[in-house]
Amino acid sequence: MTFDLELLKTLLGLFSIVGATASGVAALVVDYKDKETGKITKWGRYALFGLAISLLIGVSNLWIDYIEKSRATTNAAEESRANSEKTLKILTDISRTLNPFKDVRVDFGIIYPFDDPDLLQYRQRLDTKLRPLLPDISRKQEIQGVHWVRMLENGTVKQVRINQGSPLLPNASEHLPTELFFRRGLMLYWFKTPIDPTTFDDNDAPHADITMELLSAADEGDSQKIEVDYDLETKAIRFKAFGAQTKPEEWQSSGQIVSLLDLPGSQLIVQLEYDSAVTAFENSKDRLKRINLPESVSLVIGIADRRSLDLRNFKKFKGPFGTTNYVYLFPKTYAEFPFDRAR
Repeated sequence: MTFDLELLKTLLGLFSIVGATASGVAALVVDYKDKETGKITKWGRYALFGLAISLLIGVSNLWIDYIEKSRATTNAAEESRANSEKTLKILTDISRTLNPFKDVRVDFGIIYPFDDPDLLQYRQRLDTKLRPLLPDISRKQEIQGVHWVRMLENGTVKQVRINQGSPLLPNASEHLPTELFFRRGLMLYWFKTPIDPTTFDDNDAPHADITMELLSAADEGDSQKIEVDYDLETKAIRFKAFGAQTKPEEWQSSGQIVSLLDLPGSQLIVQLEYDSAVTAFENSKDRLKRINLPESVSLVIGIADRRSLDLRNFKKFKGPFGTTNYVYLFPKTYAEFPFDRAR
């Protein structure tokens, strides 16, 4: 409870008036000095005491005025700060509403080393079976579920796409390639506050603020189709997707990331679907073989109607159970974001 300084000032003023009046009346009817000895009389001492009291009251009133002005200044500053915070919150909420984290689209391309003997053997079969088909592929739309996606002006096919159902995809006897092709997607884990990636695994980890799954098992839907391309020159098999999407209702979201303005200073961890499955099935009869992975990944992420983000330079870490985490830290300010200028 705040003491009423205005009431105190009124009481002190009243005492001062009463004291001044009493002193004036006393001056008319009593002597403050003894006329014979010149010494101060009892009434004179009373008068001096009254003057001291009046002085104290005057000083007190000045001090009360100072306290009131100081309190008023402090209250005005606090009110101004509170109003500024309210205004900033309103503007921030409006800005967050205008920059929603929604309609997320992901482009990616993953090239595994294919240096495991079983994977290498499959790639050799693919190359051997594919090259005799190139003349027909260059003239027709599709041969044995394969069509060209890059061809030189002289008709030389440089890159082809292998569609679902093609006999050139891994068969039942090629177990490791079959498992890898079946699990050729990836998962995205978004953290508002970065964590230590060496402590993170999907099965035993702090919950991400948003979890997105771009899995190859969903190939029936065009919005998430993950293609298989083969480069005739480098013999690289690439799993790639354009505009792959997940539905917000399928995200495992904490509600901490709802706007683009929540991303500065945040963290994105990417895990490859096959590598995560190796960890998940490590102690089961369906155990999968750990293979060498790409040194890094790159993603182009579109959010709502904003320019796409070109995310590169992911750092590579191992989680506690052996899963590889590709980690990207967003810049501290939105102005520093790596927007894709080509889009």
